[in-house]
Amino acid sequence: MNQPYLAFLLLLAFVAFNAALLIGLSHLVAPRKPTSVKDAPYESGMPPLGNAHERFSVKFYLVAMLFIVFDLETVFLIPWGAIYFGAGGPGMGFLSTPSRDVLP
Repeated sequence: MNQPYLAFLLLLAFVAFNAALLIGLSHLVAPRKPTSVKDAPYESGMPPLGNAHERFSVKFYLVAMLFIVFDLETVFLIPWGAIYFGAGGPGMGFLSTPSRDVLP
């Protein structure tokens, strides 16, 4: 096995074991007293009105898809701009790293 990956695999195993242990303990220790009030749906303190399975407008899906498209575009555009403009040149904003001649 490659030596550099050993520490990462040990950390990953520890995290997975710890997560499983904490979830298991919470199921064993948590009190179980189900009531009809606890099983009822909760909507900001108001009794639920209408059916939960309502149809959404197509405009909702259009806005959601446009958000995903432009969000992904931004994710790919920032690294491209950092590479294209030299990663720290003028006008890079939060991507630029201060150089010694700029700092006091």
